[in-house]
Amino acid sequence: MAGIDIRKLLTDYELDQMSRYLELVQESLHCNYEQVEVRYHEDMAREMGEAEAELLEDQYTDEYIEASQELPQLLLLSFVVTWYSFVEQKLLDLCEGLKLRMTVGPKDGEYFDKGIRRARKFLLKGRGYEINSDHWREITEVGRFRNQIVHEGKRLSWSYLQPEGKFVRFIMGGEINVFLLVEPALFNYLQKRGMIKTTGPFVEIIPSFDYCKSLIKLGRDLFGKLYADLKPTK
Repeated sequence: MAGIDIRKLLTDYELDQMSRYLELVQESLHCNYEQVEVRYHEDMAREMGEAEAELLEDQYTDEYIEASQELPQLLLLSFVVTWYSFVEQKLLDLCEGLKLRMTVGPKDGEYFDKGIRRARKFLLKGRGYEINSDHWREITEVGRFRNQIVHEGKRLSWSYLQPEGKFVRFIMGGEINVFLLVEPALFNYLQKRGMIKTTGPFVEIIPSFDYCKSLIKLGRDLFGKLYADLKPTK
């Protein structure tokens, strides 16, 4: 086993699992959508009155929305949260494996960050190592996104009146000016990646499969460099 970095081997395996999970989800959602479509055409081909046809149209409209938007949204938002937790734990495991320690005084409370920021501080203070700036910027953006999902949910609140605090101006439905109650930095991140959708009276966050696949690549790039640069302490 000489020359094989077990840390990288295990991390790559878990990222491969995430990739296979996304493929399975994508295939399942596609099959589910096709089944809805088959049932719709079969039902609408039956003899029925106008009132029954309208009820069926309404029923299948709901089913189409669920199959094409709501289920993918639920699963992919959950994936983002899971991916971020994975990165957070792997960074802390890395610091533990490197046996990084810091001596702090009673007033040095700034060192007691949590999660990725804690890991970054230990790498910097305990090993003199700075995480690649592009990787760090991206995972902190994902962290902001993850916090929105966990604490605020999948929808962005909005108001016709300019609120106090952080907000961005937004045009709903191509014509209505409103104020979204969201950090501008988060809004810009989501908008740049095409994840903000208007559905009726709601402004929704809807990730794509391509975005989630890009997170897997980010994980490979991040830990590939970290493991190459930082060897375990004997």
